[in-house]
Amino acid sequence: MFDIPMPYNQSMHFYQVSMPLVQNNFILASIVKIPPKQDLSIPYSKLRCTETDRAKITELITCMGTMGKLTLLTKKKHLTRIGDDVRPVHPFQFLGVIYTNPNLKNYMLEILDDFFKRTNFLEGLGGRLDAELIKGSVDRYLEDFCMQVNAAPDEVKAYIISKDYKGLLTYLCQL
Repeated sequence: MFDIPMPYNQSMHFYQVSMPLVQNNFILASIVKIPPKQDLSIPYSKLRCTETDRAKITELITCMGTMGKLTLLTKKKHLTRIGDDVRPVHPFQFLGVIYTNPNLKNYMLEILDDFFKRTNFLEGLGGRLDAELIKGSVDRYLEDFCMQVNAAPDEVKAYIISKDYKGLLTYLCQL
């Protein structure tokens, strides 16, 4: 379509469109999904991260770190399902599983070196960290997470605030 001005002799008609769906708060609320408030009184050590979650995180990172792009494409559905299964795990707990295991930490270096792998990984992790930042749980659990992975809280927080998640993961790999 071309962006050409209308001839001056054509009249323009404007119609007022009423939108009853927007006026009806009940319908609007059913369209917009508002996440439930997270209980921030739960200590970091009690956040969800079961042995099953740990095994799935290990499988996910191991597959992404050891397999080539074509193999990963054939396993995309399976890996997406694993990602969906561990989505309820707080991102700090997720990263804690990775960065306290030397093998997984090495696989993260492989993931970060590959554009395809890094992009797909950061897409999921970045969304979760953004959601937790909005909820306020990043500040609540930052100190405990940094103690777990031996990181400096100020540096980790700076990466998260600037949404430099690649920089955060690279920093954690260097520890």
